[in-house]
Amino acid sequence: MNFSEIWNSIVGFFEANGWSIVVFLAVLVVGVIAVRALCFAINRLLLRSRVEKTLVGFIVTVCRFVLYLILVFVLAGIIGIDMSPLASALAAGLVAIGLALQDSLSNIANGVIIISTHPFREGDYVSIGGTEGTVKSIGMFVTELITPDNKKVMLTNSKVINDYIINYSERPTRRVDMVFPVSYSSDTAKAMEILRSIAAGHELILADPEPNVRIHEFGDSSINIICRVWVNNDDYWTVYWDMNERVFAAFGEAGIEIPFKQIDVRLRKEDDK
Repeated sequence: MNFSEIWNSIVGFFEANGWSIVVFLAVLVVGVIAVRALCFAINRLLLRSRVEKTLVGFIVTVCRFVLYLILVFVLAGIIGIDMSPLASALAAGLVAIGLALQDSLSNIANGVIIISTHPFREGDYVSIGGTEGTVKSIGMFVTELITPDNKKVMLTNSKVINDYIINYSERPTRRVDMVFPVSYSSDTAKAMEILRSIAAGHELILADPEPNVRIHEFGDSSINIICRVWVNNDDYWTVYWDMNERVFAAFGEAGIEIPFKQIDVRLRKEDDK
């Protein structure tokens, strides 16, 4: 085939399909602009509704994929391509991909649940299935924690959803529960008065609710006195350690014995017959 025949074939093609080509290009341009405009509008709408940024990005990505897929089917229809076989193959492919990525898709779905239900937020101190740390990020697949000793822990979102979650940062105040053992021979009333005095004089302990000091239980070698005080969330450990130090010093000055576990063994010798 010479150049003239090739050129005539090209010209004939455009003469026969010129209008379809014009419509195809017009729909392509308008479609791309429309998809971008819709994704931009969806992004702005979600941000104004105060949806988490991670979830916003995921939703916009899914919408963009679906809109471009619809555009491809529309363009194929314009130029006369039968998309039925492709649609069937695409559906079968999506099912296969879904089965292969079942765990990953589960993590994504659980990530959406975490972001939308807010059991915790970035910066909260939490315990998830016994693992404690500060939430650094909530991704679509994993949640990242930083432990108090600066270790990075990655938990899959499926594990996060299926484990119990304790959020220590959700409420502005927390109760500090401390148990102080004293010996049976010590003056428990005096020990309780010392605890009340120390709690009332501590600058970080809240007056309302007021501190509660009571005899908690009778142990094998000690009477255990419980002291419950309320503090601001950020002051929890400061108050906990301060109370231990101040109570230990005050008990020592007052002569109140803090017992330790011990076993008394008594030997009895019977008289020889």
